Amino acid sequence: FPVCFSEEPKTVCVVGGSNNNSSLKSMECYDVDANSWSVMPSELREERSFVATCVLEGNMFVVGGHGVGRPLHDVDRYNFKTGVWSRMSNMRNARYGHCALVLGGFVYALGGFCSGQVFDTVERYDVSANTWSNVAPMPTARAYFGACVLEGCIFVYGGFNRTNSVLSSVERYDPDTDTWSEVASMSKARMMVSGAVLGGYIYVCGGRDEQEIPQQSVERYDHETNKWVEVAPMLVGRTGHSVVACGCHLYSIGGFDNNKISVSSVERYDPVKDKWESMSHMGGERCYMGAC
Repeated sequence: FPVCFSEEPKTVCVVGGSNNNSSLKSMECYDVDANSWSVMPSELREERSFVATCVLEGNMFVVGGHGVGRPLHDVDRYNFKTGVWSRMSNMRNARYGHCALVLGGFVYALGGFCSGQVFDTVERYDVSANTWSNVAPMPTARAYFGACVLEGCIFVYGGFNRTNSVLSSVERYDPDTDTWSEVASMSKARMMVSGAVLGGYIYVCGGRDEQEIPQQSVERYDHETNKWVEVAPMLVGRTGHSVVACGCHLYSIGGFDNNKISVSSVERYDPVKDKWESMSHMGGERCYMGAC
């Protein structure tokens, strides 16, 4: 059963993405206690969608994405204390529709898409050396998928592959052995999906199925039993959204709804009550953004 570890005041940040008209470079932050959003004075250097973000030692890393007419291998670091952006070493490959996360003090960039190719490659960034290097590739090339860190391993799930098939498969990376292995698949194939870890479980929320319909359904993975179970569905179907764990809750943010229109709505999941509720909306519609 999901366990709540803390309910400390926290903040959720979203950056970049796109709305119904154009790509974005703005950043908004959500105050959990006040249930309110505010636009931050700092912005990205350029509009950037299909971007991936992660946080390490008080810094947010914005990795890759799609800029104005071009895929990006750019990496930028935002310091939450100083509000200053810094340019870091580029990834080896430009990529978007990928994932970025932190494990063992390193930043990992996984999979994604560029120039018509779906990647299986994984790059690892050494912050102290400011350099990228390759580690073992994923067994399955995937783009527009989700990824989480749990029990010292990386889990990737869903997305689509090089034959444009929507995936239900899940793979796990062990950094100690630099190897990948397959674990139990989700009950549904999902792309443009998002998820997060809460209380020792992986939650995968929404995404788009083979019929390109945004899903409301949510699945929870127990790594000890290697099994997935369905939990309460979201209030609306979402795809191209972001899911963040903060305090004792999950937050599902923005994305596209069933009308294929980007939205500003936010909902929160309580694992004890197994229930979703609506929260304050962002300042504007946003999808394909980074969130942390």
